[in-house]
Amino acid sequence: MGQDLKDRQLDESKNTDDNLEGLRHRAEDVFQDIEAHYRSIMTAMQEGILVQEAIEDRMRSLTQFPGHNPNPVIQVTPDGIIRYANMSSAALLQSWSCSVNQALPANINAYILQVLESGENLETEVQVDGRCLSLVISPYSDKQHINLYGLDVTDRKRAENACRESEENTRMLIESAPIGIVIVDDHGQIYMINKQALRMFGYSHADLLGASIGQLVPDGFRDIHAQQCVDYRSDPHERPMGAGMDLSARRKNGSTFPVEINLGFIPTNAGLLTMAFIVDVTQKQQIESQRENLMRMMVHDLRSPLSSMLTSLEYLRDITGEVLLGDPQKLLDIAVNSADKMLKLVNAILDVNRLKSGSMPLVRNVVDLPDIAGEVLDEVAALAIEKNLTLTMDMPSTLPPIDVDPSLIMRVIQNLMNNAIKFTPEGGIVHMKAWQYQDDSTCLYVSVQDTGPGIPEEIRGRLFEEFVTGLQTGRGSGLGLAFCKLALETHGQRIWVETEDGQGTTFTFTLPVAVEE
Repeated sequence: MGQDLKDRQLDESKNTDDNLEGLRHRAEDVFQDIEAHYRSIMTAMQEGILVQEAIEDRMRSLTQFPGHNPNPVIQVTPDGIIRYANMSSAALLQSWSCSVNQALPANINAYILQVLESGENLETEVQVDGRCLSLVISPYSDKQHINLYGLDVTDRKRAENACRESEENTRMLIESAPIGIVIVDDHGQIYMINKQALRMFGYSHADLLGASIGQLVPDGFRDIHAQQCVDYRSDPHERPMGAGMDLSARRKNGSTFPVEINLGFIPTNAGLLTMAFIVDVTQKQQIESQRENLMRMMVHDLRSPLSSMLTSLEYLRDITGEVLLGDPQKLLDIAVNSADKMLKLVNAILDVNRLKSGSMPLVRNVVDLPDIAGEVLDEVAALAIEKNLTLTMDMPSTLPPIDVDPSLIMRVIQNLMNNAIKFTPEGGIVHMKAWQYQDDSTCLYVSVQDTGPGIPEEIRGRLFEEFVTGLQTGRGSGLGLAFCKLALETHGQRIWVETEDGQGTTFTFTLPVAVEE
């Protein structure tokens, strides 16, 4: 029995332990649930606090914004009573002679009524202390109050006015220009045309604004012109139109007239605008033709008697050379030399005018430059010896042949060599050389360099014009360099000069390389 009691006590103790263990597990589960729930509550509370703080900050910023806004902010009732105005509104309210809890001026209140009726914002401008304010009147959706927002636009208005004034001045300049000006948009349509161009073409503004520029181009040239327009728009730059070509334009009545055109461009947000500056050269060509005819007549009339005079004087000198001695012989020599110079001058004038008019045909041949240059060097050697000058030439035999009119190019080289010898002091050097750049196989470069005093600064910019000479001893007629430039341009080539006081002068020109067939 005692043993049974002990066994029963052990069983009860075991049951109690089991019960306690079960309770502990359940307590732990409950505690974990409570802890998790608590954590979720705390997280929600924290998030709620953050949201609440954000809302409060936003509310504070919203309530503080009008007060800190540097521009006027005013709130009014639907009947125009001012309920709120920030500090920046003081000058505006003063100009209206009103304050908070007072009615807006009648003219501003009229805008309030318009806004209430339309439900849309309205913008107007008001003047305050010499400044321009843009005033935006904006209704709330419930139309219980209306906000007025001011913005100082004085500087913007001044800039806009300055821009408009500049545009107007530009328009007036274009309108009053003594030459025709046509502005064309990206699509080849006439965007603007001035009065001079309208008179030139015989149209009115209504006829041409928005019309195709091809309307002013002669029949037969429109396709070419259209392609040229495309090419220009792909690489816009200031340049003459149709350089080296005779251009014509078409009037409203279908007649054509000669023109010179220079192109410019204006990039805009809407695209590229091309400006054409047009000059009617009808009168210029007529005057030029008359001048050429007059010059041709004068040269012809001078040339014949001069040739006769020179021939007679030379014959007289030949037959009297053994009879006349002393002063009579000197006088005869002077007469012969003077007649010879006059005849050369007349011939030079004639040649320059023929080159300018394009009436001097080129007789082109493929020749070697060293050959013709060496021939010129032999001709001028005597002049160099008289002044004790050193003549040198550097022309490699490997230079390719050139395709030129040999007689004209020989005269170009001769003119340059004569000038170099004439203006180089005794004991100086005149050097002629030719070369070819590796990256330019189309032409040769030729230079004539001297050790003279250099070209006077006052004539450097006009050196290749006709009859331009300096004041130095030995100056010529002023036609030699003009001839050189025209003769080379006739070959499609160019010439330029480099000079410095006391450091000599170098003339450089190009010659076309013969194309191998």
